[in-house]
Amino acid sequence: MILNMDIIRRFGFIGAACFFMACSHQNAQKPADEPIQAFCIDFNWSGKGYAGLSLPEDYSQADPKEHFEWYKAHGVNTIQSFCVSHNGYAWYDSDIVPKIPGLRSNFLKDLVDMGHREGMKVMGYFSPGTNVRWMKEHPDEVYDNQTMFHIVYTSEYLTYLGNVIYEAVSKTGIDGFMIDALFTAPRDSAEAMKWMPCERQIYEELFGEPFPGKEHITEEQVLEYKRRSTERCWDTIYQSAKRANPDCIVWLTCHDLTHPQIRPGSRIFKQADWLMSENSDAKYLKIIQDAIGPHTQLIQCISGWASHDAKSLLDQNDGIKRGWYGFAWPDSATTLPYTLESAQGDPRFRQNAMNIEEMTKFYKGNK
Repeated sequence: MILNMDIIRRFGFIGAACFFMACSHQNAQKPADEPIQAFCIDFNWSGKGYAGLSLPEDYSQADPKEHFEWYKAHGVNTIQSFCVSHNGYAWYDSDIVPKIPGLRSNFLKDLVDMGHREGMKVMGYFSPGTNVRWMKEHPDEVYDNQTMFHIVYTSEYLTYLGNVIYEAVSKTGIDGFMIDALFTAPRDSAEAMKWMPCERQIYEELFGEPFPGKEHITEEQVLEYKRRSTERCWDTIYQSAKRANPDCIVWLTCHDLTHPQIRPGSRIFKQADWLMSENSDAKYLKIIQDAIGPHTQLIQCISGWASHDAKSLLDQNDGIKRGWYGFAWPDSATTLPYTLESAQGDPRFRQNAMNIEEMTKFYKGNK
């Protein structure tokens, strides 16, 4: 730290050093004392790509300064943007992952720099179960099921994922990142296992014994395979993040926190630094509140889906300490969230615009 000479002359070197150490300590502690007030302008979706996901180039004109000003104007203290989005392309200058085609900025790094200057946290994003680029490059190791849950957690994929996480945390200076779509494919029990050669190999790695064969494997073994595979993926994520930065915040989100692949009681819930219910029903936080670690911060999503009602979700009096989060599909013309005016007759975008207005009043009221 460089000490200001006026302060040194007034207090002496030791006094000045103590002054700056105190200021630094206060600045470092302030974000932790504030409630999490987060938002994401969600580049994952445009309705144009695979399963309705965005094409790599859909939002390449996004300007980091314009986005930062939007977040700041809406009372956000935690920006959630992207390391790698669902389509498998990077929002920062990566040496591992192809960058968003046509993106002129080092988008995530630029947001980090602007956000940190204003005392805001800036978070990235990874979606291990969804990666359209990887799916196209490894067609024999995925489920081409027209859903966002299509990735199988092979050792090769986990090596890739761990390397990208380490790189993104190290290169961009993000405070942490959200993990979405943690489930291994197939997520739903109704979708039959293919037991591709890569899956048989994963089974043998996880269980330490030969694959029993498609005709002999039980439903209980299938579920245990999925749980172990998901937990191994989580271990890769968590360890890579903490190796890059021990203070990195690993933030898990899920629409169903009771899903059998991750279920309360898993070490995932106890290790997560932040754990969010994306569901519009507040009961999910109540269900898992006793399954988290002593340091874990709970978050409620209040906007993003048509079923979210920010006003009612913000008005919870159940004794659970929680932070808040919202997200929105961008308007393709502006790359910013739809407003009531620009949403026009679309009920989802209109509902989300109303939720953002409620959220902004709430966020600004806490300033």
